[in-house]
Amino acid sequence: MRALIFFLSCMFLLASCMPDHCSDDLCRNGGVCVDGHCSCLNGFEGTTCEERWHTRFIGKWISQDNFPGDANIVLNYEISVEGNEQPDRFWILGLNDRSDSVLCRRKSYLEFIIEPGQKLDDITLVQSGSGVFDSLQKTVALSYTLQRNDSVVTYQASWVR
Repeated sequence: MRALIFFLSCMFLLASCMPDHCSDDLCRNGGVCVDGHCSCLNGFEGTTCEERWHTRFIGKWISQDNFPGDANIVLNYEISVEGNEQPDRFWILGLNDRSDSVLCRRKSYLEFIIEPGQKLDDITLVQSGSGVFDSLQKTVALSYTLQRNDSVVTYQASWVR
C-alpha cells in the first residue's frame, strides 16, 4: 500500500513539474489550447485565432466574367466584398454587374460557396456558385450559375485587385 501511495505521489509531482503550454490565455475568439497550439472555431484562424476567415476577401475587386457561348462574351466590372457579422460568411456586392448583394459562406480554408436561391434583381436568381482563393496570386476563381426567366447561364469568373 505504501508503495502505491509513493508511486501516485511521484506521478503527481512529476505531472505538476511539466510545463503547461496553455496556462496563458493564449487563444482568442473561443479557440481552445491543445498542447500549446490553438484549435480555432469555424471562421477564425491564425496562431491565436485572432483573424476572421473572410478578411482575405474583403475589399474591391475587378471581376472578369466569361459567358460561354458563340460570341464568348466577357464582362469586366468592379465588385465589392464586405464582411458579415459571422466570421465564416461575407457579402458580394455587384455580382454579374447587378445591384443586389449575395451572401457567401466558407466551404473550406480557401473555398466558399454562394448561397443558392438569392435574387440579384427582379428577374435574376442565383442557382449555385463556388469560388477558391489563390493565396499565391491573391486572386479568386469563381463559377456561378444564374437563372433569368427561363434561361440558365453559368459564368466562369476571375477576380483581381
